[in-house]
Amino acid sequence: MKIGSSYLGEGCCEFTVWAPTHEEVAVQIVSPAHRLIPMQKDEWGYFKVVAENIGPGTLYFYKLLGEKDRPDPASHSQPNDVHGPSE
Repeated sequence: MKIGSSYLGEGCCEFTVWAPTHEEVAVQIVSPAHRLIPMQKDEWGYFKVVAENIGPGTLYFYKLLGEKDRPDPASHSQPNDVHGPSE
């Protein structure tokens, strides 16, 4: 299983994060346009979603609902700093 974001082509991206102690996680897209995309939890505590209209260069956080936005711990790029959005 691949953790983090994986561009699948044709505007689709798969996001996967391990957060076994949380009940809800979402991808918070911050650029180019703000969007909140809910993720589905599997039996091992991994949250996943395949999102459409996501291209390379998109900036995002994981929103651990009830908490603030968090960068992707398996991010390919942190263009602003380690506390900023992942790319």
